[in-house]
Amino acid sequence: MLLPPPAASTLDPRPPSAGPGVVHLFYIHSHITFAVALGVMQHLKLPPADCVVVYDRKYQRALPAGVRVHSLPPRAFVMKTAPWNLWRQIGEQDAEIAALTDHRPYHLYCPHLCIDQVRLLLTNGQCRGYSYLEEGSMSYIDPAHYPYRRYEPKLFVVKYLLSRGRIPNYAPYGERSYERAYVVSPYTFPGMPRLVVLPYPFTKGALPVTAITTGGSDLTGAHLLVMDPVVESHLATRASYELGIALLAEHLTAQRVQRVYYKFHPMQIAVPAGQPYYEELLRRSASGVEWVRLADDVVLEDVAATFADLTFYTIISSMTLYAGFAGHRIYLFARPLLEREPALRVLAAELPPIYWELTTAL
Repeated sequence: MLLPPPAASTLDPRPPSAGPGVVHLFYIHSHITFAVALGVMQHLKLPPADCVVVYDRKYQRALPAGVRVHSLPPRAFVMKTAPWNLWRQIGEQDAEIAALTDHRPYHLYCPHLCIDQVRLLLTNGQCRGYSYLEEGSMSYIDPAHYPYRRYEPKLFVVKYLLSRGRIPNYAPYGERSYERAYVVSPYTFPGMPRLVVLPYPFTKGALPVTAITTGGSDLTGAHLLVMDPVVESHLATRASYELGIALLAEHLTAQRVQRVYYKFHPMQIAVPAGQPYYEELLRRSASGVEWVRLADDVVLEDVAATFADLTFYTIISSMTLYAGFAGHRIYLFARPLLEREPALRVLAAELPPIYWELTTAL
């Protein structure tokens, strides 16, 4: 493990607003937020009956018995819809949360504030306060320089008014009223106070990999491609992505790599129609390489903690950090994309030095 031990802290790890009678409401949409949320429950010794988890992006994993769970249905809180449809959707989410929490006040734990469903949870009258959960690369960027563009002022005003003040124009970490930020490494949220560093969750046996999620394969010594959602996030075009895959294929051929496992990102899993494009791109990219898809419920962070001598390939994924902390090799095939995509360059420029120390660029 390449992480330094957590520094001693006198900070009370429990959020001030999460007192007796308050529900702990966790918004989870990824492997990282799941692991950190579970760490918060364990670290604060929260009774399962006081915990509620809402899942988004079709992400879901088993939780301790007694924790109430709800998958948020996909809702588009868009300004093009008729106002009464927007109000109806907001009312539906409020009713779901009220039923889950028995109408009790809650403290919200969320990855950031630039998701409309999170904003609705934050502006709900039951919310007493909120804290952040580490969620990957985004959590390692200095919040003061995060390359996030808010709505244009006119659009912000329209959305704010149409939602009756329920969807404010928050930047991801721009609001300083958060109570705690729960993280698994001391490199997160540079410059932000009130960090609570939890025990590192991705250690062998902590979140075990099962034969079901790996297909029974022993992945020791495996090569793994992390499918970054840079196209889905509008950070890169397909044309640029294809150039990155071509660079990766050149490396694999030169190194005589025969098999590469690949894993789709939750954003790509949520839109199955886009997956054949990537699978065909991989098949024609490198002759002699067998591409093996890992099941959607595989957790790469758990794989990195369980198996030895792994090699990861990625563009700008948070797996770089967690695989690197576990001592594995990480190669970036980002160069062609960084040369052509300004938005991706801006994001990469804000990543902390530890990110680059853990990687090798192709």
